[in-house]
Amino acid sequence: MSKMDDFLSILDSKLSIWSDRLIGDVHIPQQSTTQVATTISNEIIQSDTSLHNALAKSSPLDLKKRLSFFDNFQIWEHVIIPKLVCPDDNEIPKKYLSDAFFEMKNVVNVYMSFVFAGDGLFELLVKEAAKNTILRISAKFIRNNPLRAIRNAVAHGNYHIAADGSLSCWAKKGDQKDEPLVKFEASDIDMAFYAAFTRTVAWASLCAANYAIEEKPRGNMPIH
Repeated sequence: MSKMDDFLSILDSKLSIWSDRLIGDVHIPQQSTTQVATTISNEIIQSDTSLHNALAKSSPLDLKKRLSFFDNFQIWEHVIIPKLVCPDDNEIPKKYLSDAFFEMKNVVNVYMSFVFAGDGLFELLVKEAAKNTILRISAKFIRNNPLRAIRNAVAHGNYHIAADGSLSCWAKKGDQKDEPLVKFEASDIDMAFYAAFTRTVAWASLCAANYAIEEKPRGNMPIH
């Protein structure tokens, strides 16, 4: 299980820089903030096989295909994006080019962080995870506002993301059919934390389910 352990430890390390937010916003115990991904993975692997199977069936795409999207996103984020350069064009004002360049890069991040994993994945985790586990605490945070509102707004195109990564969006506060849309705003710092947290929970959960079902670590997991 060493490759998955190494991969999860990198997720742990990246998320641990947000320890204050993990404690204050998510209410994760301080002693668990340095190993959120590893803890979630262990909780899933040690759970009943019905959760493993439910996670595998939570999307028409199989686990390997879903994980490959995240793998490719890692490559995009850590290898390709650093090499991208905003183009120069004398016919288009530099501000327009810059805004288009950075806003469109942010769109990929927002989609992969809040929409691709699927609302059903986190709904399943809330319902099936054991009480008082880091998994359930994390999934409940993602299923509530403001993350729920951000996810719904992005999925329905009711959002605007600025070049600096800050976001304005419009979504319902609750589930009532005739409820009006309400404006939500998140700073670039908020969005960085929300994205890192949501991806960590989704990725750790799917990796754990894949391991539990196949009884072996994935062999092609890129680590950056």
